[in-house]
Amino acid sequence: MPLDRSSLLPPLPNLESALAELVAQIPAGRVATCGALAEALGFRGAAVWVAQWSADHDHCDGCRCHRIVRASGEPGPFIAGPTAEKVSLLRSEGVAMAADDGAWPPRLEIDRFLFTGFQCDRPLAALVDLQNRVAALRSDQTPRQPPRRIAGFDAAYRSDGTIQAACTICDGEGALLVRNVIRRPVGFPYISSLLAFRELPAYAELLDRLQTEGHEPDLLMIDGSGTLHPRGAGIAVHLGVLAGLPSVGVSKTPLLGRCDTAGIATGHSEPIVVGGQRLGVAFRPSKSSRKCVFISPGHRCDVSFAERWVRQMTGGRRLPEPLYWADRFSRQASVD
Repeated sequence: MPLDRSSLLPPLPNLESALAELVAQIPAGRVATCGALAEALGFRGAAVWVAQWSADHDHCDGCRCHRIVRASGEPGPFIAGPTAEKVSLLRSEGVAMAADDGAWPPRLEIDRFLFTGFQCDRPLAALVDLQNRVAALRSDQTPRQPPRRIAGFDAAYRSDGTIQAACTICDGEGALLVRNVIRRPVGFPYISSLLAFRELPAYAELLDRLQTEGHEPDLLMIDGSGTLHPRGAGIAVHLGVLAGLPSVGVSKTPLLGRCDTAGIATGHSEPIVVGGQRLGVAFRPSKSSRKCVFISPGHRCDVSFAERWVRQMTGGRRLPEPLYWADRFSRQASVD
């Protein structure tokens, strides 16, 4: 069945360009915080990425990034020089410091000079809205027949700015049947809870390739969250809904919820409860690793089904076999 990319995976915005345009809107004598810029993009959770961009972007003459400051009033780092140079630029534009008591770095009068009047189409808000729609489309009705071909998806990021994504298929006993690896430019930055938009295009392409080659999986396992997500739409949910297939999220760190994993014995699990609802489990799969994996359902399955099949496909390693091989192939030096 063709993947419906038009509604579930639309063209992604150029966030770096959108952010640069916002920074250009900050007038002389005013400043903006990373949080305010992230809010203007449509998602305050992008503030960390905004801070990373401000410290590492294609800086040029006329760039106004010296007007990005911390919410505390501290000037923060400056890509083009020392903090003193940033403070000097701000002062020359009329931004006053809160007190001239010799403290370093000086604090700005943030409330007086903060600028929030940005004009932007808020591209991240549209992606958050899409996740809410995806969450509404997911089903927890489990398959009637046990899966015979289980696919694993993982990705690694290379120093040349590309993503290398891998998909494997194993049979119900964990034997490796199929592998596919692709390498593509990274088209979206890392923003917590928006991972799907960074990796999903590559995974969708891999699914297309599998289907073209006649390898149709019955269950998808993805390195990432399912319902353990602030909007209930982690990458495992999104890929499952996109493909119309049962899917399970297996992550190395929990994106949502808390669980004391210190006392979990090998082969045992503990529920992860959010708002009184069991959304996933922490599972310690092997004696060789003290670390747990965090399992949550994606599409067309519930927590019990997700845990059962991760257990079924785990044999002495931390990761279930489809994800173990996908992780390994995503980090290999060459692409077939």
